[in-house]
Amino acid sequence: MDDHEQNQAGLELEKFKAVLKAATLESGQFLASVTWLQDGRPQWHNCRVNFPDSQVDFAKSKFLEYLNGSSVAVQSEERQLKQRVVLENHQAVGDVVCCTAVVRELHRQYPGRFEIDVRTPFPALWEHNPHLTSITDDDHQALRIPMNCDEHIYSTVHKSNQHPIHLIEAYCQSVANQLGLPSLRPCELRGDIHISPDERGWMSIPHQLHGVQKYWVISTGGKRETTTKWWIDDYAQQVVDHFRGRIQFVMVGMKNDPNHWQPDLRGVIDLRGQTNLREFVRLVHSACGVLSGITAAMHLAAAVPLPSWQNVARPCVVVAGGREPRTWYGYPTHRILETIGSLPCCAFGGCWHSHVLPFGDGNDSGRRFCERVIEGKPKCMWMVRPESVISEIERILQAQAW
Repeated sequence: MDDHEQNQAGLELEKFKAVLKAATLESGQFLASVTWLQDGRPQWHNCRVNFPDSQVDFAKSKFLEYLNGSSVAVQSEERQLKQRVVLENHQAVGDVVCCTAVVRELHRQYPGRFEIDVRTPFPALWEHNPHLTSITDDDHQALRIPMNCDEHIYSTVHKSNQHPIHLIEAYCQSVANQLGLPSLRPCELRGDIHISPDERGWMSIPHQLHGVQKYWVISTGGKRETTTKWWIDDYAQQVVDHFRGRIQFVMVGMKNDPNHWQPDLRGVIDLRGQTNLREFVRLVHSACGVLSGITAAMHLAAAVPLPSWQNVARPCVVVAGGREPRTWYGYPTHRILETIGSLPCCAFGGCWHSHVLPFGDGNDSGRRFCERVIEGKPKCMWMVRPESVISEIERILQAQAW
């Protein structure tokens, strides 16, 4: 086979590759790649990709035609057949924000190959997302794939101190493994939240209710299932007091909620319990900056598009302590204040402890508690001094003034 014939054969293969994927035709699993040998014969390689049963007979006939040297012309609509996939994640807001990157990367790196829908507790995070296709729950031909850190839930977390990997990359690789894809390494290290043109034109809640156009979002508490992420109340108040008259902080999060907690701070616009999730997204969109722990707010700071007036990455200062290695959650432009390497409990990486004090509910034996507690908070969070946070924000303000 000369070069021209080999090129033509390669083009023919691409024409029906979307429906001809196969090695085990009876089970609906298909072969995806071919290497041309020097004598012109194709050598097929196994690559398992599930296909709906309704397409097996068609793909089988085309596969046999091709091996027999027959014509492989395929109608355009048949070439366009896509695999339907429903991705599922039922974790917290920050996790789902990271999962939005998986859908973006599937469409970017494998264009035209998948139709994707999602099942998560937070549909507001997926509004206006152009990469989604509605797939009904009774579509039994669609693959349903859990978006976990990997196929063995949390094993990537347990290796995160030894094998640096970002949460977004862990989600992407898990889905790639389940779809039989060779790779799905993220091209962008951020989630993929979309803002509609109408939303871009809306007045922010602080502007509408308080006449404040420029503000920073602050969130220094969090979920009660991870109290080791909470910063010191008095420290947060000192930061707010330092910037009084220069930065208006807007407090977000839940209020009077048994599963969440945010401190009472003076001198802030208190929107705790007054916004739904989509309004929270829009608050971050219009914010000049974000101050938070390792929570949804910091993930949104990276994932939400910038407003038209902002031409640099949205500033975000993260009070992290020593629970998690920064490679797991950090974003390139975030200022991260951590204590890893400073205490015996996080000397070689994040401790991954979630709780500060025992619950006393009979289930404490299965929980991981902080080893160094001072006045109800982890020592590592006491070590992130307010002066350090103030210094980072001052540096941001100075750079913006140039």
